[in-house]
Amino acid sequence: MKIATGQLMRKIDKTAILQYKIPSLTLMENAGEGVVSFLLSKFPLIKSSNVAVICGKGNNGGDGFVISRLLKKKGVNVSTFILTSKAAPEGDAAKNLNKLLKTGSKVTEVADLAAVEKFKDEVRGADIIIDAILGTGFEGRVSLIFGKVIDIINSLEKTAVVSVDVPSGLNSDNGQISGPCVRADHTVALGLPKLGLLLSPGINFTGELVIKDIGIPEEVVKAENINLNYVLTGDIKLFFRKRTLDCNKGMKGKVLVVGGSVGLTGAPCLTAEGALRTGSGVVTVACAKGLNDILEVKLTEVMTVPLPQNLDRSLSLKAASV
Repeated sequence: MKIATGQLMRKIDKTAILQYKIPSLTLMENAGEGVVSFLLSKFPLIKSSNVAVICGKGNNGGDGFVISRLLKKKGVNVSTFILTSKAAPEGDAAKNLNKLLKTGSKVTEVADLAAVEKFKDEVRGADIIIDAILGTGFEGRVSLIFGKVIDIINSLEKTAVVSVDVPSGLNSDNGQISGPCVRADHTVALGLPKLGLLLSPGINFTGELVIKDIGIPEEVVKAENINLNYVLTGDIKLFFRKRTLDCNKGMKGKVLVVGGSVGLTGAPCLTAEGALRTGSGVVTVACAKGLNDILEVKLTEVMTVPLPQNLDRSLSLKAASV
C-alpha cells in the first residue's frame, strides 16, 4: 500500500472529485462509514457504551458529524461536541452538521474556557472518544481551547481514543508535534496511510493504525507515482510459495551468512535465524574458527563453517579462498 503526505492526499482527493466526478460528500460519507465499520468490529459492545465525538470545523470535523449520525442510526449512545460555534463549519462539513442536527442530535459547542470546564465533566463518562478535531491540513501549534481539550482527552486513561485520519495536533506530512497532540489508541487512516503517522515522534501518538478505503480510484493513486510503500501482511505473503508435501529444505533456497567477531556474535546469529523464519531452506554461518563453538551453542538448525582467522579471532584474508 502506498504512503501519502497529507498534502498529496488532498491532491488525490481533488483529482477524484474534479476528474472522476466523485462528489466530495460521497468521499466524506465513505470516510464516516469506514470509521464506523472499524468501531463496530473493534468494540462489539459499543451499543452499550457511551461514545463522545469531538469535532473541529473543517473536513475532519465533517467526518465526525457523519460518524455521529451513523452511530446514532445504529442505536449507539453518542454525544457530539464542536470546538467552535455551530455556525463556523462551511461546505461539506456544514452540510453534514445540518444532517446530524436534523436527526434530533444535540451538538454541544465548546468555544471558550468556561465551556471547556463543562466539557471536562461531560466527557468523563465516555467509554470511547472519537477525535475528529484536526485533519491533514493542520500544521504548527493548536489553539488554547484545542490544546486544553486535547489535554483532557489524554488524561482519560480508561477511555479508548480513536483518531480520524490523524491524531489532532500531529503534522501529517512529517510527524512533527509542536504542542498538545491527541495520543490515540487507534488511528483510522482514510484512503492511504499518512507519512506523519509512521515517522517519529508521530508514530508514538498513532496507536494501532487501520486503513479504510473511501472510494478513491486506483488509477488516481497510480498516476502520482508514489515511491513510499506501507508493507502489510498480505504483501509479505506474496513472497512465500506454498510448500508441497514432498519438498525438502534443499528445494527452498540457500543462504550463507558471513560475519561475527569477538563480542559481536549476535549479528550473524540473528541474521541466520531471520533467514530461517522467512522460509529459507538451508542456512549456514561462516565465521572465524575461534568463534565457531559459540555459534554452535547459539544455533541449532543453522549450520556453521569455521574459517581461518587472525590472532584477534577476526576473519583472515585466507578465508576468501575457502
